[in-house]
Amino acid sequence: KEPKVFCGLMSCGECGMSITAEVRTKHQKNGNTHHYTYYRCTKKSSARCSQSYVREEQLSADFSELISLFVLPPEWAEDFKRRTQNDERDAGRTTANAVNDLREQMHEIERKLERLTDVYIAQDIERDAYLAKRRALMSDKRTLEEHAARLEQDGHVWLEPMRSWIHEAENLAQMQNDPSLPAKKSALQKIFGSNLYLKNEKVFGTAQPQYAALAASRENFSDSNSLLGLYALARSYFSRNGGV
Repeated sequence: KEPKVFCGLMSCGECGMSITAEVRTKHQKNGNTHHYTYYRCTKKSSARCSQSYVREEQLSADFSELISLFVLPPEWAEDFKRRTQNDERDAGRTTANAVNDLREQMHEIERKLERLTDVYIAQDIERDAYLAKRRALMSDKRTLEEHAARLEQDGHVWLEPMRSWIHEAENLAQMQNDPSLPAKKSALQKIFGSNLYLKNEKVFGTAQPQYAALAASRENFSDSNSLLGLYALARSYFSRNGGV
């Protein structure tokens, strides 16, 4: 049997089992035939589950309503795009300065290594002492190199995921009315991950942190500080998690 589009998206909100689907066919007296897709709990838990069937059309309508709560308004999206540009420029300057300082420290270690080698060649230091000091200096240099590499790589690690999220959240305005069921499923997976449930013929779930903050900001928006707080939370989330 061909899997139905919303399978794998939700779990049962009563017993926690997965949601499956089945197609029912109705034949009318005039000869017309209609096929309807219904979703229900698999009821594979040892505990009794009382949940009933839900038509795919009803689920699709509920999903559209749910998606609408997480749309990033266009003016907010433009504000966030400007902030990311400014932050990228500022972060670039800060990272460059820090990396230059680390490179200067590496150059100083290289100079110490040269002096140490000269002293060893002149036989002014025992071999064991020379090797111990050389190992210590090389270890310090490797530590500085690794730190510089992390700064260059991680200084902007949040930017692309943040920009992708801004684009995705703004485009949810079109997605909620998109007749494509796979498109709705994809949007919901990005918003909720695996935390979406079906219970009493209604869908609910726990959104990812950046989307939960967006919905809360929309509901309780007061002034520009609300935008700044949402932007800071989203940036912090992507700084910690990268593209995850």
